Amino acid sequence: MKTDVNTVHHRKVEIEMTIQGSAETTFGEIMKFRKKPVVIEAIHFNGDNHAACKEFCPSLQTESIDDDGAEYVLAHPRIPTLEGRMMVSVGDWIIKGVQGEFYPCKPDIFEATYELAQK
Repeated sequence: MKTDVNTVHHRKVEIEMTIQGSAETTFGEIMKFRKKPVVIEAIHFNGDNHAACKEFCPSLQTESIDDDGAEYVLAHPRIPTLEGRMMVSVGDWIIKGVQGEFYPCKPDIFEATYELAQK
């Protein structure tokens, strides 16, 4: 069975419009969006809970080696992300995103964006 090129193109446009949100979406137009209600997991870094944070986020770099070869605990752990390694400061939240990715979030942004779903 042969598929018409125009049919394939039309279906592709329909899918793209669905992904964008609506057929009325205009490229370049400024619109308002609401974040989808998703539940995420997060842990609050307090400077003393390196082990718990490392258990939650296995890719978290909590230690390093100095020039003499001695290991030491990082005051600011680092998380590898798609944007590069990001530093975690005391008070930051480490978030596990909807696709399993980890990233740090400043406390004021976390408080403005998230609310407790369950303990």
